[in-house]
Amino acid sequence: MSFGNFHQQPSTSTPSFVLPSGADATVTLFVEPESKADVILNAIDAAQHSIWIEMYQFTDGTIANKLLAKKAANPQLDVQLLYDQKSLPAVLSSNGQQLPSWAQPNKAVKTDGTPAGFCHAKFIIIDGSIAYIMTANFTEAAFGGTSQATNREYIICDTDPQDIHMLQAIFQADKQGTALPPQTAPNLVVTDMNAHVMLHALLNSAQQSIYIQVEALADPKAGGRWAQSQSIEGALLDAVQSRNLQDIKIMLPPLSGTITTMPTVDNHAAISDLQAAAPAITITTQGQYYMHAKLIIIDQRLAFIGSQNLTRESLNYNREVGIIIQNADCVKTLSATFLADWAGAQASQGSSTSNKQAGA
Repeated sequence: MSFGNFHQQPSTSTPSFVLPSGADATVTLFVEPESKADVILNAIDAAQHSIWIEMYQFTDGTIANKLLAKKAANPQLDVQLLYDQKSLPAVLSSNGQQLPSWAQPNKAVKTDGTPAGFCHAKFIIIDGSIAYIMTANFTEAAFGGTSQATNREYIICDTDPQDIHMLQAIFQADKQGTALPPQTAPNLVVTDMNAHVMLHALLNSAQQSIYIQVEALADPKAGGRWAQSQSIEGALLDAVQSRNLQDIKIMLPPLSGTITTMPTVDNHAAISDLQAAAPAITITTQGQYYMHAKLIIIDQRLAFIGSQNLTRESLNYNREVGIIIQNADCVKTLSATFLADWAGAQASQGSSTSNKQAGA
């Protein structure tokens, strides 16, 4: 999988954009691996009318069996799964070939009508009233981990009707292979609609601190005028060079060629460029867990959680979904989790880690 193609360019126009305040009372947070698969299993159990899922990787047998049993017990239940065609969910098939009729390949197209690069979004809608927006694939590594791999992941449970309506519209469009509606819910971060501009603006809003956990970082200040003006790495450098932020911490997975089993996740260039231009930005590739999360915390008051890696491809060419939140309890927990992970990474600097990646 490619996480960044610097020769591709999004639109050359720079749209005007006002950063939303962030979702508050309608959201709750689950942290993985601590929450394990219970959050998903309980959501499936609670469904009365419908379960709609967009998922990139689906290899967890426990979740698969729960979903199959739920449908078998209630044949009228509207169960639908959209999966990325490159990641066939064979775990749903008893013979490894014939999937349930309710599992279909995701047909997502970009706003220009061309196919999305990867259908990388990870969300669930239960009964048209509750949504789970995730960094996690349906894999064992995401929900509790295995002896080979344990990921850091986050899940936001969202009950805002406007968000739910938009997620349903995304699901229906991706099922049918049609373009998304022109407008999204204010706090949703959707590729290829608003993700690059929204996350760039989020980073630009920081006045005190930026904390990031992400699997892939590859959006340098290179390419055309639009790409340069919206560069994620450029925004991080600007935070130091123009606003003098001194508390910027970035956690990435082990560098390719060492521990990670996904060689295309290569953060060498971003690390080298950022540290050379702004030594105040501190970066670690150590940690207790494989850093599969896609998390940004701004000033410990505002946060982003979603499927988007901080790469040009992920922010412009895939189908991806995330959310901006300001719920104080959620952001406090996210900040505490990040800082604990960071402290653990500092303690383990120079030592090896056995965690391998599982999913993108």
